Amino acid sequence: MSKLLIDFLNKKYPSDNENITEIIIDSFQIKELSTSDKIYLEQFKKTQLFSLNNTKLTSLNNLPNFEILSEIDLSDNFIKGEELLKLTKYIHLKKIRLANNNIKHFEDVKCFNCFRNLYFLDLSENPINNISNYKKKIFELIPTLAFLDMLDKEDKNYSEFEEEEDENEDYEDDEKYSESSFIVNDKEEENEDYENEEEEEEEEEEQNEEEHKPNKKRKFN
Repeated sequence: MSKLLIDFLNKKYPSDNENITEIIIDSFQIKELSTSDKIYLEQFKKTQLFSLNNTKLTSLNNLPNFEILSEIDLSDNFIKGEELLKLTKYIHLKKIRLANNNIKHFEDVKCFNCFRNLYFLDLSENPINNISNYKKKIFELIPTLAFLDMLDKEDKNYSEFEEEEDENEDYEDDEKYSESSFIVNDKEEENEDYENEEEEEEEEEEQNEEEHKPNKKRKFN
């Protein structure tokens, strides 16, 4: 399977490996990454999103060491709770997607409280969902969490949060544009004022020169 996966990655990411920030291997039937897969993937040093959605994964062995990984998608696989501890090496994780796996116990996800920046976790369609007070308990176990299964504590949908984020980004861009426009206009006005001052000074100098010219007497024969 390693050669097939590497061939697939070579075709999908043929060059400029150093600047790739997202590795998407969705629906490629892997079951488990090999050592050679791990070594190959680690050349993508700037990876921030790693997605292995619907790849029939049963194990999280040989996950590549991505130092700045902030989001991982492992949805629609066959991952058991005891495998989750292997994710804790990604210390910068903010979003974890584990929907539709085989996670059964609170103890399995307790290790996620080590993440300082984790605010989004999707455990929907797992056996753990059927436990009494599931939502409350998960929020207690992971204090940094803002969204669980696409909802916050007040059942506000994550998609609304994303829309607000996009609006804020647009607003910030508009503000930056306005500020830059103001700065440019301000500079233009300053330049105009400076040019006007220079013209006025030149006119004054010419007048002064005219006033101080000696009067020439006319000679009569």
